[in-house]
Amino acid sequence: MAIKVHGRQISPYVRVVLLVLYEKGVDFELVSSDQHSDEYMAMLNPFGKHPAVEDDGFLLYESRAIVRYFATKYESREPNLLGSTPHERALIPHGDAFRSQPYVARLVSSPHDLTGLPILFAILLDFH
Repeated sequence: MAIKVHGRQISPYVRVVLLVLYEKGVDFELVSSDQHSDEYMAMLNPFGKHPAVEDDGFLLYESRAIVRYFATKYESREPNLLGSTPHERALIPHGDAFRSQPYVARLVSSPHDLTGLPILFAILLDFH
């Protein structure tokens, strides 16, 4: 069964999933959520958001979980997206936690509001 990715291609959350699949050379079908109602997406994802994926009967939603799933499932294919050392592997969830902070989320959601940049740069400069 082919992998189905449900969501709008314009969404950055869908695009990161597509990027991993392209990088790993995995065949998939993009099922645009524009073709479906909100009720349809709610059947795939209890939050009613995209993306959601179907992989041989396995349903998964939330882009970070999807990315980790495919990076793990196709770990033997290049490029290595999970890190090859314990240090590299530790930085993956560390980066997720960083991106989920309110000030980073605000910067991402509103790139024209630059008030948070000094804090962001201070954190990045202190990041080892």
